[in-house]
Amino acid sequence: MANDDRCEGKTVIDAIKIDDKNSGHIEFNKIMKIGGCEKYRSRWNMWYMAHMKKGDTVLIPGFYGDFYLAEVSDEINIVSNLPNIKELFKDFRDEGKKIGLCEEDNLLHYFDADGNKLDEIDLGFFIKVKNLTNKPREYAPASLRTRMKMRQTSGEITDLKDDVEKARNTDSPIDYQALLFNSDLKNTLLNWIQNNITPDGQYSLEHLVQWYLEQCGAESVYKYKKKLKPAGFEKTDCDRIAVFPNLGVNIYVQVLNFRTSIISRNAFTDAV
Repeated sequence: MANDDRCEGKTVIDAIKIDDKNSGHIEFNKIMKIGGCEKYRSRWNMWYMAHMKKGDTVLIPGFYGDFYLAEVSDEINIVSNLPNIKELFKDFRDEGKKIGLCEEDNLLHYFDADGNKLDEIDLGFFIKVKNLTNKPREYAPASLRTRMKMRQTSGEITDLKDDVEKARNTDSPIDYQALLFNSDLKNTLLNWIQNNITPDGQYSLEHLVQWYLEQCGAESVYKYKKKLKPAGFEKTDCDRIAVFPNLGVNIYVQVLNFRTSIISRNAFTDAV
């Protein structure tokens, strides 16, 4: 893609700047088509990356359960324009070939033993940032922790900007169990359960257990009936059977009631 778009007289960055002036995506889509990337949704990561401005915040997930928050200090540029590019590749070799910056086109190239220019190297783009802080992921809100698991190289998280600011200003881990225990949601659920899960109520304790298993990700939860046993569970004797095919596990739950109190709740599993 890089060779073809330069033959057209512009880079991806140039195309995006042109499209910004015209409020469209025409030039950007042209270059994506040249590179065979016009159908990939991930191409928009390049678009969003190119729109980062000085002062924007970048979140970088770490490899050891941490993350970095950095501030953009310069606009996007091609790797060949790194200020210290010559020093970076001074003694670098790739399968015996030297890598260096070509003075003619100001691009990275392979060079043979005699110093003759060979193939061009496209290493992509970079955005200069300055590090702000490094924190454990436990300091970030749950939604932000989840977004850190994205598989693509880069992505836009503007919709989580409030959570980013919370993570920036938090100086201790977020205890979600404590937050839930002290929340109005806990009291609302507890009142609903006490009022509705009764011997004479619309819902039984088995219904509550079934709902819980479904929330845990069970693909299906069977209600056990002696006269109508699900295929493969003929020898079981329990109240609910939860199937988790992705884990290769079935969970059998027996719920025992005594008036309105739970005596015991037993569960056992088998590997499928």
